[in-house]
Amino acid sequence: MPVIRNFHCEDLPAWAEVKKIEHILLPFGATHVLHTGCKKCAVLVYRGKLNVTDDKGNVTKLAGFWRPSDTHCFDCGDLTLYSPMEKVGNWFNKTDIYVFAGDFGDWFQISSFACESVDKPINYGQPVDYEFNTNMPNHYTEYDDYWICIKGHGKVTVDGETFMVHPGDGVVAKRGTYHQVSTAMGYMVFVTFGSRLGGKKRTDMLWESEHGKPECD
Repeated sequence: MPVIRNFHCEDLPAWAEVKKIEHILLPFGATHVLHTGCKKCAVLVYRGKLNVTDDKGNVTKLAGFWRPSDTHCFDCGDLTLYSPMEKVGNWFNKTDIYVFAGDFGDWFQISSFACESVDKPINYGQPVDYEFNTNMPNHYTEYDDYWICIKGHGKVTVDGETFMVHPGDGVVAKRGTYHQVSTAMGYMVFVTFGSRLGGKKRTDMLWESEHGKPECD
């Protein structure tokens, strides 16, 4: 099943290189010790500042402000996370962190995207036989694509099967598998992670009419 409910790692498929996904809201001035039990760990700061100390005492400073501007991959031992920021009013008092841990290789990418409903949606990707209300093309990627919903509600279609997602839910599309945010109920934001790049090593959205059939397993 390609759906992850509320960061429930047991929902990840057996073929996935990512074994654990965590969302951490770290209060300013607080410390958190991260134990993943995996070979590698990618840390993304979506909002706020973060100091990460590895088990050798090396400190990496990361920051992000409503987009994943800083990310770093660590060879996993225990990681100590510290939020050095000071409180900004009553609306911003925690560093917002996403962690993807697993056995992935040297290539990976982390990003985010927003999607919303439109009055006259156009799918310029692979044709579909279901209703949709966004302009996201139905596409495949040449890497395994992990999407975590962090804002809004809607439906995501993976390999022709449609799933409802809420904040904290995610979907995993195996490389070469078509996927799309088919229905957005308002404004949605996703954090994404990609690994296991194959085929022609292309990192864009792809579909058959323009890019040929998927060449990935």
